[in-house]
Amino acid sequence: MIVSAPSSIEPLDAACIRSTLPAGVRLGGLSVHGAIDSTNSWLRERSFALTAPYACLCEHQLAGRGRRGRVWEDEKGRDLCLSLLWRFGAGEARAQGLSLCVGVAVARALESTGVSGIGLKWPNDIVWRDRKLGGILIEGSVSGRDWVVVIGVGINVHPAAEPDLRVPRVHLATMPGAEISRNRLAASLIAEISAECARYEARGAGPAIEEWKRLDVMRGRAVRVHRPGGEVAGIARGVDEVGELLVEVNGRLERFVSAEVSLRPDPRDRARDAA
Repeated sequence: MIVSAPSSIEPLDAACIRSTLPAGVRLGGLSVHGAIDSTNSWLRERSFALTAPYACLCEHQLAGRGRRGRVWEDEKGRDLCLSLLWRFGAGEARAQGLSLCVGVAVARALESTGVSGIGLKWPNDIVWRDRKLGGILIEGSVSGRDWVVVIGVGINVHPAAEPDLRVPRVHLATMPGAEISRNRLAASLIAEISAECARYEARGAGPAIEEWKRLDVMRGRAVRVHRPGGEVAGIARGVDEVGELLVEVNGRLERFVSAEVSLRPDPRDRARDAA
């Protein structure tokens, strides 16, 4: 299948993004690049000199990264690669809870494009009908009294001219109801993530975790948890109050702080796709 370049693809534009931000959103800076190694790396290398919050976007990442050192591949000029630098008090250094908070913010921003059915897969995947729509990568370090965090978000927006059909990913522009402007989506992501970071700093992860449960695509489903030393099979039972994954294994509830999780595709989604 050959996909022609849609006319709605517009180049990322810093002035357009700034003008679209809600009035209450204040940034220390915003930069848009052509091709760079990755938006996360660009911010991390300059975090000591930049005023937070600072947003960085690019048209293409030459060395995009996902969790556990995986490669994150984007389509040049078609997807959205965005990172936001934020500084918290050092006592707030709880990356697991923050990852779920950011997931909720990203889901809100995506829903604002007009699509429904956005879901979250623990700990950091954005999905639609069990196919990956995007991902989150949070990298942080303690500097003095601050916890300096770079929040990276990658969203599949427009499919490639010759898509790799072996990869089970989905693109925002192909989803029913979506009205896509990458610049407006970037502004919405910056606004929602900023609001969630402020709420996290003031109240912790609790409020967002309650919202995250509504978007959880794994709860009640058979999963496999891959961790060092082997894998565990069980039934996902949601997350606890700090964002740890709960899995029922042989009748006993186990908690996971960091792991890879796979789940069986929901046959109801295959039926909807065939309809």
